[in-house]
Amino acid sequence: AGAVLSLLIYQIRRYRTDDYRGRYRMWFWFAAVLMLGSVNAVADLESAIRTAALHAAGIPGYPDALLIGTAGAAFVLCLLVLRLAFEMRSSWGALISLAVAAGCVGTVLGVRLGWLWADAQMFRVMTRALLMMVGHAALFFSLCVYGSHVYREANGLSKPAPKRKKKRRVKREDSPESEASKEQPRPKRKRRTVTDPA
Repeated sequence: AGAVLSLLIYQIRRYRTDDYRGRYRMWFWFAAVLMLGSVNAVADLESAIRTAALHAAGIPGYPDALLIGTAGAAFVLCLLVLRLAFEMRSSWGALISLAVAAGCVGTVLGVRLGWLWADAQMFRVMTRALLMMVGHAALFFSLCVYGSHVYREANGLSKPAPKRKKKRRVKREDSPESEASKEQPRPKRKRRTVTDPA
């Protein structure tokens, strides 16, 4: 579902005339990343790739393989989140949902490494599943909010922010400047008479 929303955002953003650098293309690649993540959530591609790499290197029982794989996944996820946050900076709702999704995924990585709740095995499994579900829902919600923002912006439905009016400074009556101005009357201007040259 998130990949389909990314493709819709890509289709809307590609018709903007002020995107000179073509930043809209990242949504096409992000849709592919989400499809890959969806397959990984079902088939656990990460463990299969890690096991194949360890067998190819000749060290199938390497103890730090999980730590290295998790660090690599966290690095890639950080890059994706930062790029998405830069793209969604005009929508606060999308940014907040994206931050919730990133926090949930980061906590899941900590649980998987055993840094959190290492003694409670059943609680770890339940918490990991719950956080993963909340993270996926928050990511999907952020894409929905940003897609709505892009659609409204493309159709001219979003209102610009109101301009702030500058407040004029009002002099207090008790100030010495106001008392001096009251005591000294203003000089009267002389009227100029225009004479006819003829």
